[in-house]
Amino acid sequence: MPTVLESHPSNVDRIAAKKKRHQEAAPSLEDFVRTTYEHHSNKGHMTFAQFWEAFDGELHLTNWLKEHEKKKLEATIDKNRDGDVSYNEFVGGIVPLMKEAFNSRGGPEW
Repeated sequence: MPTVLESHPSNVDRIAAKKKRHQEAAPSLEDFVRTTYEHHSNKGHMTFAQFWEAFDGELHLTNWLKEHEKKKLEATIDKNRDGDVSYNEFVGGIVPLMKEAFNSRGGPEW
């Protein structure tokens, strides 16, 4: 290890933590979606405000959709029209959109 790093233990710790993160297996899509839902819902209940928070905060896809597409998505996701987004509704709405968003992006960032 270079001497400059040895003299700054905090740098060594940060480098070790970063190396460890890179060695960890990426979560499965199922785990990612479940964790996102759990993080943004309230005991299994999710409002559309929480849905859009998850959509933007975790998935960074809000800018990808136009306003009329958001309204259409809300109507499509809420299958039972109760104003709540259940886990199954969340998965049914998010996974196809994630696939579409990722497939539509090209170039050097991917």
